[in-house]
Amino acid sequence: MGERLAAPRRRASSGAERDPEVTVFDGFQIDPVSTTVSGFLTPLSGPITTRLAYNFRSKFKSGDDRGTPMWQDDYGTLDGTFNYAVNSHLTLTVDAQNLLDHKLRYFVGSPSIPRAYYDYGQTFYAGFRLKY
Repeated sequence: MGERLAAPRRRASSGAERDPEVTVFDGFQIDPVSTTVSGFLTPLSGPITTRLAYNFRSKFKSGDDRGTPMWQDDYGTLDGTFNYAVNSHLTLTVDAQNLLDHKLRYFVGSPSIPRAYYDYGQTFYAGFRLKY
């Protein structure tokens, strides 16, 4: 897997208004327990190559809605790619996104108060690559 790069962060300057354990980046408070996990599986050689990748982001504060904290709920996606090299010049490709059909949910204060719900569905692509 590639190297993980982190954006520079700074602590809140005044503990009176903000929780000192919350990191602030460009004016947004970042929940310190939010995590992002990703992984992938790729065979190394042959005319057929595949890749499966799962990305997960735990619940995090995404902003405020009329003075009340707004949160994005846990979100995970499974994506896949299949390539078949017909010859040294032509490769057929199939890509799939959000195979688990996960929905994105935002809520205000608690999960029982929904704010937004996004159903992007599954997406499939087919194509080819030419090398000359």
